[in-house]
Amino acid sequence: MFVAVLVVAGGAFATPAAADCTITTTLRVGSVGTEVSCLQTIIGATADGKFGPMTKAAVMAWQAGKGLVADGVFGPMSRAAMGGGAVVLPAGCQVGWLFNPATGASCTPGTTPTTPSGDLEGGAGSVTVDDLPTYSSEEVGEDEEDVKVLAFEVEAEGSDVEISSVKVELVESGATSSEDLDDYAQSVSVWFDGEKVGEADVDDFSESSTEVWTRSISLDSGVVIKEDDTEKLEIAVTANSTIDSSDSDSDLWTVDVLNVRFEDGEGVVTTEDTDGDALEQTFDFAEFAAAADLELKVSLDDDNINDAHVINIHATAETDNVDLLSFELEAEGNSDITVNDLSVNFDTVGVNLEDAVTTVTLWANGEQIGTENITKNTATPGTDETIEFDRLSFKIDAGDTAEFIVKADLESIADGIVDGDTISAQVSATERALIEAEDESGNDVGTTDLTGAASGDAHAMYDAGMNAAYVSSTAVATPSGVATVDDTGTFKINFDVTAFDSDVYVDASPITDETGIIAAGAAGYQNIDASTTSVGAGVIECASCDTAANTTLKVPEGTTKRFTVTVAGSGADVFASASLTSIMYALTAVDGDTLYTFGMSDFKTDSVWLDSN
Repeated sequence: MFVAVLVVAGGAFATPAAADCTITTTLRVGSVGTEVSCLQTIIGATADGKFGPMTKAAVMAWQAGKGLVADGVFGPMSRAAMGGGAVVLPAGCQVGWLFNPATGASCTPGTTPTTPSGDLEGGAGSVTVDDLPTYSSEEVGEDEEDVKVLAFEVEAEGSDVEISSVKVELVESGATSSEDLDDYAQSVSVWFDGEKVGEADVDDFSESSTEVWTRSISLDSGVVIKEDDTEKLEIAVTANSTIDSSDSDSDLWTVDVLNVRFEDGEGVVTTEDTDGDALEQTFDFAEFAAAADLELKVSLDDDNINDAHVINIHATAETDNVDLLSFELEAEGNSDITVNDLSVNFDTVGVNLEDAVTTVTLWANGEQIGTENITKNTATPGTDETIEFDRLSFKIDAGDTAEFIVKADLESIADGIVDGDTISAQVSATERALIEAEDESGNDVGTTDLTGAASGDAHAMYDAGMNAAYVSSTAVATPSGVATVDDTGTFKINFDVTAFDSDVYVDASPITDETGIIAAGAAGYQNIDASTTSVGAGVIECASCDTAANTTLKVPEGTTKRFTVTVAGSGADVFASASLTSIMYALTAVDGDTLYTFGMSDFKTDSVWLDSN
């Protein structure tokens, strides 16, 4: 006999001794089990115990190296050769030529034999083809490869069958879109057992009538379905890298399988008509962003930066790299997103932006990516300004989130800022501060795919003063035990006060007012809302503070002291709580003359039930 010999350049297959592994049956595409794993180990394939197209290709190469018919079926001759040596090619032989290894006859040009029909077991065979609901109304995005749009199953009856071709039909029915398949797609492929087994360029499709395109796609050898088994095949489409938006906005395609060609165990080749088997599915082409379900989402990040607080600025020198806003950009969907331009809106109160800020910088994942200098404009100074960072080229991988911080270099008190002036920053995907970005195909991210906003609180600028930080709170309900007396609630809020650039004197006058913001100098300073029928005088305490004149508690410059506010009140059938919304303080030992209200939303207790008796 003549065999086709294939040589793998640059190496040979390492084969264990036959005694290491025993194979007693004929193995082919569709076989499974430990003998398949044994075979895969011998030929250097992935030993997963499943004989698929990749294993068949490895078997054919192994058989060629042994001087056997390279048909991919591991039968008696292959088993006999399992422990034998490799065949030495006669002089002048080329890879793929035919020669007789027994006689050493000269090589003659030839091709690798295809699987003979005798290797399919069984008699006269037939197939049943049914639709599968795996895919429906899929979107094929521009530049996307091998997007599955249709699935169907084939059952072999009467014998093993080998599928040799599938005829695919594509019909375009969009009212105003292009009718040319090559305006949308590059190729159509057929998949079996998770592997691509056939493909045709759209240029090879025939336009049988207006808007109808067909092509019989030949499949690789080895697409075998064992008798009484059912296997799934899939049709996939690879799109052009660019598709005209007017075409993708109005196209509608139907994909169908018109026939399946196969060979049975008797070597008979049959074409099974499937045009009436309702296999068809609809799909359409889309711009990349739509198909990738792309969205660039803006949201707030670090509360320690965004919540209102006091910024310590210098009396005469610039204060650099002050954190004003922390936000995130998330690239949702299946596409990388590159941010090119990003604008930040600034609002100031009490001072114009140009008089408060000299430079703003943008940081992403800890790296500075943008810098903009603020130029003083005495003609049209503003308190509502937008600063654009351009040419950023900052990439966010699909599904990832990038962390951004907006920083500013702030002027001094001597340069025009007054204690208590405020500054805030915002980033919005849809309003004043716009973001310009593009997807991985190079198309601009549309306004509908830009969502969210990040608005930081207003931060106050002081040369000297204090910052307060919530620590903990408790709320306890105490039953009165008396029939005519309501329960009492006791509420405690613990917080720290840090003094900067000056000693700070916290007003410790008794708290007697339970509602409303108490103005400086009024009878009552801090604000407690106990949500009860009556509230007794609240008490402000600091165990480690020095008591100064005029009922004040001293926090020395550069130190932090722990304070507790305690307030009690009775209630009748009510949920009661307490909240601290302001702190009165001064920079000298006098009753409070400055109201601290920054970032105090957490200064509150839980609610407790106060019962009537």
